[in-house]
Amino acid sequence: MGVRAVMMGKQREFKGLSGIIGPAGDLVSTEKQYRFALEAALGGNINNVVVRLADDAKSAIEFLKENRAGRVTFLPLDTIRPARKEDAASFDNMKGVVGALIQFVECDVEVLPAIQYLLYNTLLVETIDDAIRISRSEKHHPRLVTLEGEVVTSAGTVTGGRTKTDSHGLLGRSAEIEELEESTRQRKKQIKKLEEQGLRIAAKIQDLSDALKSIEASENDIRKTAGAHEVALARHATEEANLSAMLDSLEKQKENLNAQEKDLAERLQTARSNIAGMDGDDQAIQGNFEETQQLALVQKEELAALAKLNTEQRVELAETIKSYEELQRDLDRSSRGGDEMLEKANLHHQQIEAFKKQISDLELKINNTITQSKALSEKRDHAHEAVLVKNKDLQFLQESTDKLTIQVKENREKENIQQKKVHKLELDCSQKEERVRSFVERIATEYNLVLSSLTEKEVGVDEYDEQEREARIQESRNALQRLGNVNLAAIDEYESLEKREAFLKSQNDDLIKAKETLLGVVKRIDQTTEEMFLQTFKQISENFQHYFRRLFNGGQARLFLLDDNTPLDCGIEIEARPPGKKPQTISLLSGGEQALTAIALLFSIFAAKPSPFCVLDEVDAPLDDVNVGRFLNIVDEFTEHSQFIMITHNKQTMAHANAIFGVTQQEAGVSQLVSVHLEEAEKVAGVS
Repeated sequence: MGVRAVMMGKQREFKGLSGIIGPAGDLVSTEKQYRFALEAALGGNINNVVVRLADDAKSAIEFLKENRAGRVTFLPLDTIRPARKEDAASFDNMKGVVGALIQFVECDVEVLPAIQYLLYNTLLVETIDDAIRISRSEKHHPRLVTLEGEVVTSAGTVTGGRTKTDSHGLLGRSAEIEELEESTRQRKKQIKKLEEQGLRIAAKIQDLSDALKSIEASENDIRKTAGAHEVALARHATEEANLSAMLDSLEKQKENLNAQEKDLAERLQTARSNIAGMDGDDQAIQGNFEETQQLALVQKEELAALAKLNTEQRVELAETIKSYEELQRDLDRSSRGGDEMLEKANLHHQQIEAFKKQISDLELKINNTITQSKALSEKRDHAHEAVLVKNKDLQFLQESTDKLTIQVKENREKENIQQKKVHKLELDCSQKEERVRSFVERIATEYNLVLSSLTEKEVGVDEYDEQEREARIQESRNALQRLGNVNLAAIDEYESLEKREAFLKSQNDDLIKAKETLLGVVKRIDQTTEEMFLQTFKQISENFQHYFRRLFNGGQARLFLLDDNTPLDCGIEIEARPPGKKPQTISLLSGGEQALTAIALLFSIFAAKPSPFCVLDEVDAPLDDVNVGRFLNIVDEFTEHSQFIMITHNKQTMAHANAIFGVTQQEAGVSQLVSVHLEEAEKVAGVS
């Protein structure tokens, strides 16, 4: 509250607050891995306000007093002096030591003395085990802070733990804001790269589309050429069929001619046989023979012509078949080229589809990134606007509060004035009422008249003026005074007062007797209480010496009264002397020694007055393993007649228990109790 008031006063440029630099937590930064350590080392000092001069701190304190805005610790740069001698440098080479924490902190040179003061003699170590080991081995050591935020002071106390809001501390919030801003910048760069990549992909897609169009045009040309080749092939197939039919016809003609030639040869042979048998018909046969030879020559010429035509047809058929085969090969090559082009086209289609899908994914990512960036920007703008609105509302409320305070103050002053007036009027009224009452009583006493019972008619009027009336009244009063007062009820009043006196006297005697009786009872109770107290105190003192020596493995301790004469009213002092030390009071012992002494006193009282149940809440937290073992041994002795319920985080204590109960939250806001009976678990483990 105070820090916020001071910083808001500086923002509004209030007088005397110009020398405010800011809270220490806002002036330092470190890497993410050292953030918990720095927050733990600064602790409550993280809100200390750094100022330039001590006079600035004085002005700020006056501002806080005037506005009742809280308390703040200021660090004036002109007067603050961090100690020069540090022990951290001598521990640099030890195992687990990272270095002096100030080495890992970044800040402006102007505020460096204040940060050095806050982090004076603070050593950064890796783990809490390293810190405890150094604390045990070194008699004098600086304050030790681990990377997880645990702190071991030079006196030996250990501080640690984690809350739900630890990750959102002052440094964490600043770092988170920086990370969000850096993430926003990275997102913007990534969006820009994606947009450039999208443009390159769009250009590449355009090139691929142009190439696909050219491939489709080539494919159409190839399809046209293939169609033409198919038409030519069909034509050649038709011609081949015609030539085959013609060749079959020529073959049949050849067979007919061969048959005719054979017939003619047979006829010639017959003719020759007839010639040999017919000498008389020689001329006629010779003539027929010549005709037959001529006919045979003609038929041979026709047969040669047909054979030549057949040869030509065969040559033409071979050429046609060759052309057909060439066309078939061209068609196959065209088909293969078309198939290759189709495969390339399909591959290009697939690549285009993949690129389109990649483009859609990239566009989706770009849109998501833009949406997220816009959401983050809107969220940041809304948060900034909300902060501005809240600041304005706060300023308005503060101004309204100031006005209302002034108005309330004025109203209170007016109210006081009015109350004084009312009180004065009431006082006057009461005085007048008292006078009226006295007049009424005097009238009733002196004139035996009840004024309130008289009417205006009964009072009537007289012929006297005011002066004469007053004179006659005064005469009547003097006459009445000369007569004197007669108290007819004095005897009755005397008798009643006498009885009252006797009654009060008897009551007083009874009270005196009762007082003496009660004082005797109180005296006996005090004596009994003192005897019981001294007896119990003696027993507890003996038990305390016994358990102290057991827990410390030696040493001396005693309980004694500060005033033996008044044991019930005086205080009790504890004197302890651990092994190797001088006797001293408990306030001068270390944290662990105080804890062991308190445990010894607790068990001493418990031994003198045991109870069925005993609840111990993290009693073993400041103890090391050896002392925890001694503590548990004593607990075992008391478990014969008492039951202990211990709240602990110590594994050794958990292992020593008969049953463990834990509370967990598997779902947010829903607690569940988990219990384990170790003896039953051991039996089950043994059986299995």
